[in-house]
Amino acid sequence: MRSILFAAALGASLPVGAHANPFDLFGAGARAQAMGGAVAALSSDYMATFHNPAGLPFGRNEIGLGIVGSFNRTSILLSPRPSGYDPPAYGQRLNPRVDREDPDGVLGATVGLTLKLFDDDVAIGAAFFVPFDGFARMRTAFPDEQEQYFTNRLRFELVGDRAAGEVIALGLGYRLLPWFSMGMGLMVVPAARTINNVYTPNSTDPSTSLINVDIEQSARAALTAGLRVDPYDWLRIGAAFQDELFVGLEGYNQVQLRGDEDAEPIIQPLNVVRQYSPPRLSGSVALVAPNGLTGTVEGTWQGWSNYLDARAELAGFEDTYDWKLGVEYPVNPRTYFRGGVGWSPSPVPPQTGRTNYVDNDRVVLGLGAGRDFEVWGEELTVDLAIQLHALLVEETRKTVRADGDYPDCAEGVTELCDEVPDLAEDTPLQRAADTQGLQTGNPGFPGYTHGGYIMAASIDVKWRF
Repeated sequence: MRSILFAAALGASLPVGAHANPFDLFGAGARAQAMGGAVAALSSDYMATFHNPAGLPFGRNEIGLGIVGSFNRTSILLSPRPSGYDPPAYGQRLNPRVDREDPDGVLGATVGLTLKLFDDDVAIGAAFFVPFDGFARMRTAFPDEQEQYFTNRLRFELVGDRAAGEVIALGLGYRLLPWFSMGMGLMVVPAARTINNVYTPNSTDPSTSLINVDIEQSARAALTAGLRVDPYDWLRIGAAFQDELFVGLEGYNQVQLRGDEDAEPIIQPLNVVRQYSPPRLSGSVALVAPNGLTGTVEGTWQGWSNYLDARAELAGFEDTYDWKLGVEYPVNPRTYFRGGVGWSPSPVPPQTGRTNYVDNDRVVLGLGAGRDFEVWGEELTVDLAIQLHALLVEETRKTVRADGDYPDCAEGVTELCDEVPDLAEDTPLQRAADTQGLQTGNPGFPGYTHGGYIMAASIDVKWRF
């Protein structure tokens, strides 16, 4: 009953959340997406607020508008459950255990601005991503056997919801010397705190409850900083840092039951984290030939060992190093061809135990073009990009013990766990023989195969003034 009350109060509070940073997955802007994201030493438009704010003074005053969309063809195919492992009433779950195929894609708009202040050596920038499919949405799931009581499905931990929500990037860049600049800024996502007061007039019928909700909207920000050095006409060097960032919902439910008004209220803490972006440190070098042909390489350390799952608990992930290569070739003075490749290893260790954090190593391929126009005396640029994320297919199998001795499911247990403690003797409700060994409703048991691809496309139009 108390969990029902908790779910009701939580459902009233969830709309204050939001999805997090799509720039993490695809890169910010069509130029960056076409070049595989390897632009920390090159970016000088408003998207430098994400890639490297030190690049802002190297650009011009501009306003831009873009459209970003993705087509998701990833899947998680569950292995058939063997007989003899079902916990009591497993067949009566709210939802059946099923595969996950073809999750939703993303469609949204980017808006940006770069503006020089005082002189050409100081610039500010702002970039926004706004999804078309709704605002302020948060979805959570349990990574273990507890999810059998909800969706009873698995989902991708890092390439799903992370690309589906609003984000703001702000930056300030200062060019101290003609060849050296530094910058800093903020990445901002929504956050909230909620206190839900719940009163149940009939403790035997919790379907009716009186709820007062007190929601305080706020924001969570991550510091960004960067350096850019252009020591020669043919060399660009960039370095950028971003602190960790996530959408947070915290607070508590205070529950009173009729007949227990004199007792202390039941306090149910609420702490939800979604779309975690780890701290990252990027270094990039670009070489520019006399004809404008540009090649760039970028490496990024990402601190996934700090990753917090939906219950604000450390998930045990590992730090990773991403690598990207990009090229830009001027076909003529007004037209550019771009391409890029990237390698993004998964930070998720083998999921052979209790949890089901689903993720894959990814190969990223980018392709695009840009064109400068003059319309009624005004300078416009149109950039186009497509990007493919190939998730290398992986099979996960849970570790099954030969001796059949499994720990009971409890906080802190990481092995595949037993939901029904083994009984030494029969009880009026259960035979001891039916409790021996492993009983689990974990949706990931006994294993699953996961992989697929995500295709993204974008177009940016910029007016320089």
